[in-house]
Amino acid sequence: MDGYGEVEDLESDVQDYNTEEDYNDVFDSTMNGSTPAQPVLWLGVGTGETKLAAFVSGSQARTDVDATTGGSKSGTLKFVRTLSNISKDEGGVAHMRCEAVGDPPPIKIRWYKNEAPLEEKRPKITIRKIHAQAHEHAAKNVAGSRLKITNLDVSDVGFYSCRVTNGKDQIQSEGTLRVDSTQKWQGK
Repeated sequence: MDGYGEVEDLESDVQDYNTEEDYNDVFDSTMNGSTPAQPVLWLGVGTGETKLAAFVSGSQARTDVDATTGGSKSGTLKFVRTLSNISKDEGGVAHMRCEAVGDPPPIKIRWYKNEAPLEEKRPKITIRKIHAQAHEHAAKNVAGSRLKITNLDVSDVGFYSCRVTNGKDQIQSEGTLRVDSTQKWQGK
């Protein structure tokens, strides 16, 4: 009974799930063979081992999955925001942003262009730290950096990366910057 009345077990490929403490995980489900499609509600609260139950609105069908939360694994780093490939017009401005979370927290973020360390050269190249309270995922274990390149020209084309370290691990995100000079020659 489980406090929900008599329920039929749903056949599913649901697997047990592990997550880190202080993360909000979203479970998305699709109910096949239901016309019209019915929303699936997942219930489960707490830390440690939690039983999540999926209920289909308007039916007595149910499936269960074990979800285990625990402390962050020591030495783990992962990106909250990664670099992407961008294309800008000559004379324009390129903005790149890199954010990571970890335990221990990220302590250093370095920028590279074509594998060579990128240094700030104002006013053309500006590198700024993103303060914790400015993160959309504000937490003490998040760090970020912004790279801004102004007055773009073909010499700025290349492979850019940001490398994040927390003293135990290092991760890297990469993206390319293309600069389109055709606008200049077409009488922009």
